[in-house]
Amino acid sequence: MGTAIEVIKALVSPCEKLITAIQAAIGKAYEPRYIRRKADAEAYEIATVGKALRESSDIPIVYDKGALTMDTSDFDEFKKRTQSRLAYQELSKQKNIESVTDFAYEQLVGEPDVPDEPVDADWMNRFFNSVAEVSNEQMQRIWAKLLAGEIKQPNTFSIRTLDTLKNLTAYEADLFRSICPLVMRCPGNRDKSIEDYFILSDYFDENCPVEYYVLQVLEDAGLLSINNFISIGFLLSSGDIEYIKGVKSAIKATNTGSSPAQLSHLAFFLTTAGKELFSLISRDCIPPDDYYGRVIELLKRGNQLEAFPESIQLEVVDLLNE
Repeated sequence: MGTAIEVIKALVSPCEKLITAIQAAIGKAYEPRYIRRKADAEAYEIATVGKALRESSDIPIVYDKGALTMDTSDFDEFKKRTQSRLAYQELSKQKNIESVTDFAYEQLVGEPDVPDEPVDADWMNRFFNSVAEVSNEQMQRIWAKLLAGEIKQPNTFSIRTLDTLKNLTAYEADLFRSICPLVMRCPGNRDKSIEDYFILSDYFDENCPVEYYVLQVLEDAGLLSINNFISIGFLLSSGDIEYIKGVKSAIKATNTGSSPAQLSHLAFFLTTAGKELFSLISRDCIPPDDYYGRVIELLKRGNQLEAFPESIQLEVVDLLNE
């Protein structure tokens, strides 16, 4: 009985946990958008300060004997312009922060209780410092999903992913979304308990719906590695079954032979940041028609590193029914 009570006490509403984490990080009381009553007033304040800034942002410059100097004779006006600029910047940052936290709150409404494990303070500080500069709604929604995920399960998203996402543009996010339906997972080469996230490298031929330059952009963005000499690989003992999982279905690999068989194939791999970002948006991904059949065809064709073992049988399956 005591153990059950302890478990119950250890759970908390994810929305309440979000509010607590926000207050601890930025030292400001937070209320969700739909229960706030001052939003219109704040919007008017931001617009007013912005208008004042635009109308009086020029700083008087004096040219005197070959030198440029700032005319501060009207220092009070200069100080007001400076204060207006700083106020506008801080209001804009606060608006961005509250937009992201509002979207995160919406993600968590109705979710079951979660462990009352606090989110790392350094992580929260890094998060809010980053989202303060994000005004694009599409990117705000991605950040919100990341925050909601971290609230539900702390240590899900690394600080390295925060830094990668901070430098990601909406255009790059769209490109990444375009390859997500192609991503598959299988046991890792080095550690079988950690899955590799990959796309077969020879899928990107003249028939591929995604152009190759997209991969180069995503590699520069820190989401993908397009090294041409790395492969997926796992060993199947006789009778063993392994799954190569896609976003909708999976490929079941069975070793029907009497000896162990190694499956390997050249592939491009998602980075840690790529894997964590993929987990946020993969739910809505739809692979191309007969994508998994195409993957089986490429696997059976083999590659220059190793031929495909004849004893391994491949078939497309629905993981839910396996």
